[in-house]
Amino acid sequence: MAIKNSYYTATSFAIQIGGAFAGWAKKVDLCKVSIQEMTAATGAYHEVRKSGGNLEIADGKFTYNIAEAGVLLDWIQSVLRRDVIENDMSIIVADVNGVGRRAMDAIGCHIVDLKFSDLDAKEAKAPFACDVTFKPRTITYRAESNKIAAPQAGTGRQILTSNFRFQGLGDEIDKHVSKVTWPTMKNKIAAIHYGEKLLPDYSYSGFELGPCTIEVIASAYPAIEKLMKKQLFDRDVNDTSYIPLAVEMAGCHLQEVDQGSLEAGDKMSVIKLKLSVEEIKLALSL
Repeated sequence: MAIKNSYYTATSFAIQIGGAFAGWAKKVDLCKVSIQEMTAATGAYHEVRKSGGNLEIADGKFTYNIAEAGVLLDWIQSVLRRDVIENDMSIIVADVNGVGRRAMDAIGCHIVDLKFSDLDAKEAKAPFACDVTFKPRTITYRAESNKIAAPQAGTGRQILTSNFRFQGLGDEIDKHVSKVTWPTMKNKIAAIHYGEKLLPDYSYSGFELGPCTIEVIASAYPAIEKLMKKQLFDRDVNDTSYIPLAVEMAGCHLQEVDQGSLEAGDKMSVIKLKLSVEEIKLALSL
């Protein structure tokens, strides 16, 4: 008689949006739930009494391979368009056979943070992915026992972080770029608690786009010096001198140059350039 083993190893994570399969996640951080602790000193001896306050639901996070495209990529694209879309989603933890074992249902989710993988010439086999942080209105945990109903994986080529071309700072700088760190993209969310159970409610309150940082091999220093003099010292920055970048960023200008510490040895020196960014787009040809 076969013995059913209740132990399993979590080998895959499925994302559902609106009850339908939306993609696979490489890594997930499920939402943490807590109640604020409230204390008050009472009586002649100031004894401390404790009670529960507001319910707090921490942000969740998952890492998504951009090459998969599909519904999840559409949701990511909506943030770049500054189009606020709320989704009901589920994260299903599956075993080696693709059978779901447990799940977290997150209702009324907003994406609050996007972080794309750095483009790095040294990371030869790293896939281009995106860390997606989301904030749900409420969550529930449940058991799961169904096989994941996912379409057959595509046969398209993988998008690698080492396979990129940078354009926009001039040929002498562009061809020496070794690493690109993408801007952070944040949706600002305002929160309020309501009702007898002090449940949280959220609404969109703004969008924030951070700077982009690129690392350039030091042999491009003469060209960097000219750019630094023009935009930092001479303050020659206007709409016509904005730099359109071919790495899906627009409205950029030089903000900082960091030559770092120099040390004798066999390691090649790099210079870090920080660019302010007005807009970012993600256009894939898959």
